[in-house]
Amino acid sequence: MKRITPRDSIKILLVEDDTDVSTFMEDLLLNEGYSTDIASCGLEAIRKVQENIYHIVILDLKLPDMDGTDVFKEIKIIDSDLTILILTGCPSLESAVDTLKLGAYDYIQKPFKIDDIRNTIEKIIAEKGLIYKEVDNLMEDVGRKIKELRKNQDISLRQLSRRTGLSNSLLSQVENSKISPSIASLEKIARALDVNIVDFFEDTVVKEISITRKDNRRLLPSGKKGIYLELLSRRVTDKKIQPVYMKFKTGNSSLQNCYNPDGEEFGIILSGKLELNFGNTKYILERGDSIHLDGSLAYSMKNAGASEVEAIWITSPPNI
Repeated sequence: MKRITPRDSIKILLVEDDTDVSTFMEDLLLNEGYSTDIASCGLEAIRKVQENIYHIVILDLKLPDMDGTDVFKEIKIIDSDLTILILTGCPSLESAVDTLKLGAYDYIQKPFKIDDIRNTIEKIIAEKGLIYKEVDNLMEDVGRKIKELRKNQDISLRQLSRRTGLSNSLLSQVENSKISPSIASLEKIARALDVNIVDFFEDTVVKEISITRKDNRRLLPSGKKGIYLELLSRRVTDKKIQPVYMKFKTGNSSLQNCYNPDGEEFGIILSGKLELNFGNTKYILERGDSIHLDGSLAYSMKNAGASEVEAIWITSPPNI
């Protein structure tokens, strides 16, 4: 198996007709460790997206053959899950704002600073859960189980894509263990396959009494930098609750809860300060505080202090 690092497994398409800019950008991206392709016009960019799998597109709105906004729309039709970062000069600034309304991640104005490109790409990787690494046993198991469940239900990748709203390319990479999908993506897949998300991480049926040692917990991908989730129980049959250990490093990353309309949740803070945001209402929970709430409520949580947050979160029925 080819050994790859997190960065060189992320493929970026740069759409830029200015040779000097494209050469500079290509050198920058390659030096950062990313796999990079170049397209010098809109039609070439569209063809490359049709023929290859990319994770990020950096698109200059000023192209020789097509309007950049039209290229953006065509790329989104091909792969709606693709993240597109806009490059723009002052004359096309209004068009860049229009692409944000259409779903572009952000825009960077020329002339740009190297750190602007570097930091924005790293932010995309963190927020989108594009954590690529050498395929480990856990991701092999998850991909294999999803593929097995899909085929047992006679569901095609295209059908699963329509049910989940995730692209064919992303689903294919999940099944072939080429990415670590985010919790949000796994939840969509679980709902489409009518299973619990935790079923993707379980090995075999255990007996009625289930003991999980600290060093044998299952890790769950949060899709967020500095947020770590661990399953506290490996029990498979007759589950009525699902306990999870959560750790939030200091920083601004937040975690959205999973919609659980027929259930409830309970959490207790072991250390630090955890902020829960229910839209117009915010609560700060500190060490020893607990919360019991209806699973249908939508909220986000993040570290609100200067030290790590540790918490135990329980959902019933299991729905992380």
